[in-house]
Amino acid sequence: MATVFMPLLQEGTDAWRPVEVIPLEGAEYRVEGPMPDGEIWKFAPGSLIQIRWKKFADGRRRLIPKGPAPTVRSISADYFQRNVGILIGVFPLLLIITWLPRQPDGRLEAAPFLVITAASALLAAAVLIWRKPQALVPKWAIWSALSFGVLFSLSLAFDAL
Repeated sequence: MATVFMPLLQEGTDAWRPVEVIPLEGAEYRVEGPMPDGEIWKFAPGSLIQIRWKKFADGRRRLIPKGPAPTVRSISADYFQRNVGILIGVFPLLLIITWLPRQPDGRLEAAPFLVITAASALLAAAVLIWRKPQALVPKWAIWSALSFGVLFSLSLAFDAL
């Protein structure tokens, strides 16, 4: 068990109650104990939470609730929210590639293909930097996937030459 300082609601000033929590899988904790009469905790007993350190006015660092623990529904919703731009961007790119000029043998003209692949790689990099993906996918995996995409695009472009 661990002790977390739970924020009390409807107190007028910042008020905290030490509360016992039980560590679960990953970074989840379950709030324990009965809630005393007259108090309203930010997270009721039985709630699954994540915790973090906070430095209080007296200089001590204590654990406090960071927020509710993510559920499968919230993780999948966050994943789709982060990746919908990529999904929407892929289909126009495929249409643009089908409209590019072709040589008599059916291969793509090299110059427009290189411009399109370079522009899409730069756009993907800009989106990744701007969105700053966190938690769900490590940054090394994102950058390696982007690098793979750029290398794959370049190999297709050289095949088109």
